[in-house]
Amino acid sequence: FYDDVELPEEKRAALVQAATLALNAGDEVAVMMIHRLAETNGWGSDLQPALNLARARLSIDSTNFLAGSAAERLLRGEDLYAAGLYGQARQVLDSLYEVHLALGQAEKLRLALVYARVLDQVEGVDAAVRALRTIAATLEAQESRTKIYLLAAELYEAHERFDEAVDAYGGTL
Repeated sequence: FYDDVELPEEKRAALVQAATLALNAGDEVAVMMIHRLAETNGWGSDLQPALNLARARLSIDSTNFLAGSAAERLLRGEDLYAAGLYGQARQVLDSLYEVHLALGQAEKLRLALVYARVLDQVEGVDAAVRALRTIAATLEAQESRTKIYLLAAELYEAHERFDEAVDAYGGTL
């Protein structure tokens, strides 16, 4: 597909998709080769999360991809989500979700927002809203809970579940 498109943005997207497919297929070496091609075009940073995961799976890096502080894992999960690597993002974020009570309020909100989007992609809207509901109950600021409700409503709307979207807009999950 990369050779079939002409626009640079389409070529970049093709490489990101190829890296995602290679990761999902367990072909870490292909991810490294795709990253090398992306680097020659100046898009290496777009494939960096995929490369990091591939290198960790191959034990090339001394650091474990799933290790690090909560802040590092949250940022890594956000980067993986942004790169469209939903399965890998979930791996990183699952462990944070399990200990979300130990996170600060701002980190809980960030986790809720990205984790729900990831879950929506890999499991569906019901799993996403369950996670939002769980974390919303631990948030102190009404403004933070409102952001949770708005995301839940958006997810419901995207799945054409409008009655539930209305409830979410009203603050009920």
